[in-house]
Amino acid sequence: MRLIWTSLAVSLVVFLQGHAVVAQIGLSDPCGLVNIQLELTGQARFSVAFKDLQIVKDCPISLSISDGPVVGKEVKVVDTSTKTIDQILYPEVPIKNARIRDLCNELTVQLADGYGLVFRAYPDAVAYRWTLSRPGQIKVANEELVLRFAQDHQIYFPEEESLLSHSERTYKYLRLSQIEAGRFCSLPALVDIQPGPKVAITEADLLDYPGMYLKGTGSKALEAMFPAVALRERQVDDRTVRVTQRADYIASTSGPRSLPWRVIIIAQEDKDLIENQTVYKLATPCRLTDTSWIRPGKVAWDWWNANNLYGVDFRAGVNTQTYKYYIDFAAKYGIEYIILDEGWYPLGNLLANAKDMDVEELFRYAKGKGVGIILWMTWK
Repeated sequence: MRLIWTSLAVSLVVFLQGHAVVAQIGLSDPCGLVNIQLELTGQARFSVAFKDLQIVKDCPISLSISDGPVVGKEVKVVDTSTKTIDQILYPEVPIKNARIRDLCNELTVQLADGYGLVFRAYPDAVAYRWTLSRPGQIKVANEELVLRFAQDHQIYFPEEESLLSHSERTYKYLRLSQIEAGRFCSLPALVDIQPGPKVAITEADLLDYPGMYLKGTGSKALEAMFPAVALRERQVDDRTVRVTQRADYIASTSGPRSLPWRVIIIAQEDKDLIENQTVYKLATPCRLTDTSWIRPGKVAWDWWNANNLYGVDFRAGVNTQTYKYYIDFAAKYGIEYIILDEGWYPLGNLLANAKDMDVEELFRYAKGKGVGIILWMTWK
């Protein structure tokens, strides 16, 4: 027996084979550009196409619970529901836009034992996340995601050497198949489809959960990997802590909750990457009730220009005269802040001035010029 249900955004095909229910669900964005095919036949899988161009196909996903099931391996669908989201978001800090239109179609799949999946189709992105409706403590042993690309594309791959990362890696331009097992990168990574769009792989709404990395397979596929929970750590210096022992699970958290979004951003042109707001749309709304104290602005940052001043009557460097020069520059050109990066205080004593620095005098001077000062300090 075969049942078919369709709407403008969603198509659902259900095959009844004996006592087993096999579901194939299609979800499109409101503009009809992006199409997701979700197969819930034993192993949960999804495929993504953009304007009839196959981006990824048959990507397996699952969630392994410590001392529990592997959700997504033998899928048992309890219910499905869909809705269209069309709203205007007003960021507390309008970094790119003061108004953001959030337009997508959303599919919610309720699974057995209190688990679930949520998929969203945007005109320029795809996102999904796991949900946990059960209350209480839960340990996530692992989360599976294999992105199987339709072809052996080039990728901008910010390769990491270890899980102790500053997220400042060089992006290597490689073929997917060149990335052997054992090589991995942080996010975002950018797949260059020729001819076609660029596809950014990232995540959103990380709360009480580790960040995702991508590892190679020596093929057209990339696999998600996650650092396990740190059980023991060793502080190496003023800003570095190394993990010396890890658990056999990646997260210990409490339900009910939703896990982070896995995000595929599709940019028809390079400029679309800069303008894309998908990560913001997927984030948990700001929890602050009063945001009036937040004053965003541009900044003159010594770290970027290395204190290189020319044609001045003093020696440029980490000293009071150099920063007064920056304050004057900011005041002249309407820049709201300057940053004092590393070097303004002797490490370990925030109340002391480094040689040739008078921080209190700089604050007095900046206040008179209408310029704010941001102080950098080591996190440990």
